[in-house]
Amino acid sequence: MKTEGTGLVVDLDGSRPADVAATLVAAGIGLQAMTPRRRLEDVFLGLIEEERGPKGPEAQAKVS
Repeated sequence: MKTEGTGLVVDLDGSRPADVAATLVAAGIGLQAMTPRRRLEDVFLGLIEEERGPKGPEAQAKVS
């Protein structure tokens, strides 16, 4: 967790955002907003996957 401006940036580490929000509210911590963020690494890997095209049986199908 780190502070950024007037907010906090938290890695949910696989937890569902709704569960995290419910836990915080139950603990008396008010939320103004929860916004997903994508890491630069995730964006890059997504671009690489798009460039490579489909995988699996569909990618190997031969069209005549």
